Amino acid sequence: MRIPSKGEIVRTDTAYPGEIVILPSDSVRLNDVLGDPTRLPRKRWREDPLPMLRTSIAPKTAAQRERLLDALT
Repeated sequence: MRIPSKGEIVRTDTAYPGEIVILPSDSVRLNDVLGDPTRLPRKRWREDPLPMLRTSIAPKTAAQRERLLDALT
């Protein structure tokens, strides 16, 4: 297991809540629970997780709308 620390990626045996952890393994998948699942704040977070990143875009002018939609598809 590795964590970012002071601008470097370092090995560690311990991670704390809120830390970013790098697990070099193909056996871990998105939304896997590491640790005790009964200690999660809400079961819904595990079944329907919130996106980590959200963004929205809009054309500057109405005339650019079609070009933007084409670019996104």
